Amino acid sequence: MTPNLAPTFSQWGEGAYQIPERVRVDDFLEYKVLGKLGQGAYGVVYAGETIGDSYEVAIKFQHVSRENNNKEEEPHEWHVYNELRGCYGLPKIYRKGRVGDYYITVMEKLGLSIRDAWDARGRYISPGMAANIAIQAIIILEKFHTRGYVHGDIKPENFLFGRRGSLKENQLFLIDLGVASTWWDNDSQKHVRCNRKPLTFRGTEKYASIRAHEGMRLSRADDLESLAYTMVFLLRGSLPWDGFKGKDPNLHALSMKTQMSSEAICFACPKPFKELLIAVRTMRHDAKPDYGMLISLFESFLRPSTYRRMLKLHAPQVSRKRKRLLIVPGKKPVLGTEDERPPKRARI
Repeated sequence: MTPNLAPTFSQWGEGAYQIPERVRVDDFLEYKVLGKLGQGAYGVVYAGETIGDSYEVAIKFQHVSRENNNKEEEPHEWHVYNELRGCYGLPKIYRKGRVGDYYITVMEKLGLSIRDAWDARGRYISPGMAANIAIQAIIILEKFHTRGYVHGDIKPENFLFGRRGSLKENQLFLIDLGVASTWWDNDSQKHVRCNRKPLTFRGTEKYASIRAHEGMRLSRADDLESLAYTMVFLLRGSLPWDGFKGKDPNLHALSMKTQMSSEAICFACPKPFKELLIAVRTMRHDAKPDYGMLISLFESFLRPSTYRRMLKLHAPQVSRKRKRLLIVPGKKPVLGTEDERPPKRARI
């Protein structure tokens, strides 16, 4: 049974969608809706708490008409969360269901986004803090990619720290999986092709990879390229293609990204961040990223004990001796090799 919505409402954006003050998902716990935390293209997130014990949560509302034209089809994001359940770096999902005209996701409440934390610090972070963020983000993306998915919208607003005062307040989390897609084709047992037939652009122009601008099918390299632009933004405070007021920001950003060298984009950034962008922009579409090598670029910024602790979150191969990025003048560095999933080992 779909419960009735509360009689008093708040407003959501220009569409004036009505948000209930209380919701009950799947006839389970009832939640009180509190202040607004953030808003994206496909939904709005509010703080909430359980009625009775006041346990804090985040509640995401997605209006049925905004999610898709088929009102019986569940949000794509729900499917991705189901597939990635238990993946490191994703918030816990407590409940999800349809209430009236909304798809509602009740999830773990987190802290500030990287963008909000950057703003709160006077729009500045130190290279050391940037290196810490880069390593944590690479860890999360490695885990995410290992499960067969590409996020597709990596940006400062989609990385959040844990809730302040909790044991995870310094840990990063990745949110907003609405445009995530698979990079592995289970039918052919091969990497998805880099389609030359342009698809609809989905993501954020400012941080999108070159292939994303061109409408190509995304791969793991594209998430890492977006991460590199994110790090440059945090260090410089802007990106060269910011501030465009013309009719086609997508074409403008694509033009500048293809024309500018990685060194020019990373002007005044510490060397490891330049090497990160060089590495990921020259990576093949179907290449398996060397996450360990990318992490090792930032080793010098961290204390040895901190670095070793962070490496424990990685796959076993990361703890082995890692190769460094070799940049030879006049030649493009190539990172990774054509991906083949390792064969399953038979138990004897």
